[in-house]
Amino acid sequence: MFFVTHLFELSRSFQGLDGVLFLRAERLPDGTRTYRIRVGEPLATSHGEDVYRRVFGPAPDPAPVGRTPP
Repeated sequence: MFFVTHLFELSRSFQGLDGVLFLRAERLPDGTRTYRIRVGEPLATSHGEDVYRRVFGPAPDPAPVGRTPP
């Protein structure tokens, strides 16, 4: 049996069980995707922020505390 999921809590529930193998998409330390599947424990991040930045650009700076934006 196998699962493909983006749900960290589901994957984490299988950690420590005998016979469980985790696979994940490889990402280099700088965030580059290699499009290779590697053995590795589940990560608590979705890596969606890089996709957001590519589509919408950088996130705007938040308004300073106590000031209302124009």
